[in-house]
This record gives sequence, structure tokens and C-alpha cells, in this order.
Amino acid sequence: MSLSWLGSLQRRSEISIAIGFVFVLGSLVQTIGVMAATYTDEATWRAAAGSWVLEDFEGISPGTQVSSLPGLGVSFDTLNDNVTFPSVQLRSSTGGFAVSGSNIFLNDIDFATPGRGPITLQPLNSGDGITAIGYWNTGGDDTTILMLDRHGNPLESLESGLGLTFVGIVSAIPATNAVISPGMGNTYFTIDDLQLTLGLIPEPSTFILAAFVLLGMGFRRKKRA
Repeated sequence: MSLSWLGSLQRRSEISIAIGFVFVLGSLVQTIGVMAATYTDEATWRAAAGSWVLEDFEGISPGTQVSSLPGLGVSFDTLNDNVTFPSVQLRSSTGGFAVSGSNIFLNDIDFATPGRGPITLQPLNSGDGITAIGYWNTGGDDTTILMLDRHGNPLESLESGLGLTFVGIVSAIPATNAVISPGMGNTYFTIDDLQLTLGLIPEPSTFILAAFVLLGMGFRRKKRA
């Protein structure tokens, strides 16, 4: 048996391992996309969400722009004008409904349509991720779309119904941010009773190790066959 033949065999083996590794990583990425569940019932969502925390906005003065909610452990991006943050307002000023008390959360600062785009939030601690998030859509004639995202990769999304409806997502993969976007309507929307659960984000090495484990399992099965 020549050394050149052995070298060729080794190269083919390395290529096969590389292809297998890429395949497994691809499978993991696809798995991330399906490891989340959506909910339209608050009690069911809460049972699945674990140790959730709630912000009902009643302790914040109407007219206040909100850049962070330390009690929830999250911060907010500016709205699409790159200047204003989402604001707490009286339901009587915005229309629609309220779940707790009289205050709601608005994707605007004034009361003129259209609204100022999506509400984007992320954990204050960079080591945390969002594993569950839910809220009540409170606009009378608008829907909202909730999406969990991990580093630019959507994990799951759900659109609310019209009027007073609950939407929630629970994900096995912690998200780096959540986006609440306008759906059907005039893009001016309100929500209430924002609630979520945070969890630690796994290190990238965790996914790489999982890929090697799965790849090794595949080799063992092939060898036994």
C-alpha cells in the first residue's frame, strides 16, 4: 500500500468529516428555529414561561419615555425616528383598552398617527437572553407582531388578534432581543402587562460541542452497521 494512497484516503476522510460537521451545524440551526412555542392564552403561557416578571406600567407617569425597565431587566431601542423611546400613556388618551389600571405602553410620544415603528427590547445584562415574553395587545383596531430573534436569526413570531388579545412565546433557545412590530392597522399601537423570563445565553462552544457529539454519534452508528 503506497503512502500516496494513504494520504488520499486521509484527505477524503477529512473532507467527509468537514461535510458532516457542516451538516450537523446546519441541523442545529434548523432546530433552533423550531424550539419555540406560541401562546394566545396568558395562563398557559405563564405555566410554560417559568419565573416570569411583570410590568403593568401603573408605576410610571403618563408621558414618560422608557429607555429601560430594570425590574424586567431589559432596555429599549429608540423608535424609528432614532430620537424617541416608547412611552407610557393613559388609555383614555390613546384609545383602545387597558388590562391593569389605566396606563398602557405606546410606540409613539404624541397621539398622532402613524406610529413610530417597532418596539425593540433586549436584556440589560449581555449574558442574559429572553426565554419567554408575553403581553396584551390593547389597540382597538390594530394587531401587533411579536418576534424573538437571536443575533439576526428569527426564532419565532406570532401576530395578535384585533382588540384585547394576549400573545406570548416561550423559546428553548435564549433570544438576544425581542421585537414588537405593528401589524394590521395604522401602525400606531399600544400594549399592556409586558411580562418575560430571562435566562443565560449558552456560549458558542456549547453549540460546537453539541455538533461534535452528534457527529460522533453518527460515526458510531455507521460503524456498528
